[in-house]
Amino acid sequence: MAIAAIASGSYFMTLEIDPSKTIAGIDPLFVHIGATLACTAVGWLVGPSLGVGVWTLLHRSRAAQFAQRDREFYTRIKRLRADPTRQVVHNPVPDYYGESIGSIHQYRQWLRDQVRGETKD
Repeated sequence: MAIAAIASGSYFMTLEIDPSKTIAGIDPLFVHIGATLACTAVGWLVGPSLGVGVWTLLHRSRAAQFAQRDREFYTRIKRLRADPTRQVVHNPVPDYYGESIGSIHQYRQWLRDQVRGETKD
């Protein structure tokens, strides 16, 4: 996202603007700011896909091992997460997919939250 913002900002914000001419009836500065934000949003959406592809190309020897560990971790998450059929509006399932897990400490906290979610009524 940062690369897209910097690249589009450096392009659109350095274009020469004629204040007497409008683009579709809008001040050119606002159009350039909008274009910069649009390019940043596209970079935010496309960036992770390109990043994973580049990482896989650069680390081919470790990509298979990484994918295997990722599958094993997801299998463990599916096995240990709280039962979603017990979910109600005032007692939702805590982080069902494990999106907040970024470290071993957070994984252990996630496990505790899942056990707590199973025992709640």
